[in-house]
Amino acid sequence: MNREIKFRGKKCQHDFTYPTKQWVFGYLTAGKIHDDSEPACRIHFQGDDFTWHDVRVIPETVGQFTGLHDKNGSEIYEGDVVRFDYPESLKYALSGVVGVDRYNQWYIRISPEDKEKYGFRTGEFHIDNAVNRGEVAGNIHDTWK
Repeated sequence: MNREIKFRGKKCQHDFTYPTKQWVFGYLTAGKIHDDSEPACRIHFQGDDFTWHDVRVIPETVGQFTGLHDKNGSEIYEGDVVRFDYPESLKYALSGVVGVDRYNQWYIRISPEDKEKYGFRTGEFHIDNAVNRGEVAGNIHDTWK
């Protein structure tokens, strides 16, 4: 398996290292770094100047890259909202959140309202639906209601 392992996280408000970036992408690190008084969750990434940087991120916003892309080529991360057509009948246009199940498999969980509205037994779909038919429409930290 040759999947790229990387993460994204939403930058803490008090980290002014990169004030123009709201989301940062790179390697996940934790613990005390430099002169921190408390352990922190950070994303370690290579900047535009080719030097490596650590930026504090909000732990609840950290999501792992699934190794997959949507139909438009966008990377799919844990916590993304993906819109897709249900494969058996294209009359179902659904949105769901990307997550990991108890077997460590990526899935898309649709809203309880859509599950009930369309009469699905389960509210979870294998992530292949997103790769073949879906597109990233946002993430749970910015756009999911």
